[in-house]
Amino acid sequence: MTEFTFKHQHGDEQTDPEYTLLQDGVPTRISIQDSTSYGGGFSVNVDHLDDIDNPHIVHLHPHLKTLDQAKEIALAHARAGLQP
Repeated sequence: MTEFTFKHQHGDEQTDPEYTLLQDGVPTRISIQDSTSYGGGFSVNVDHLDDIDNPHIVHLHPHLKTLDQAKEIALAHARAGLQP
């Protein structure tokens, strides 16, 4: 059975804290950005920065109020195989 967990990376002066979704211990492209330190919320994103022709990040849900809500959405996308 597939196991999903989140790995927390602390932010610094130039980056927001982030939670990377792991599937069976392996990072997926899905992450949650935590912008609460300056009045923002949480954003569920899909990383395509390794795309040589078009490096980009898809912001699936950019204005979420809670981490739990963001985790639910990230997990739903991963379970559905939705990593656009």
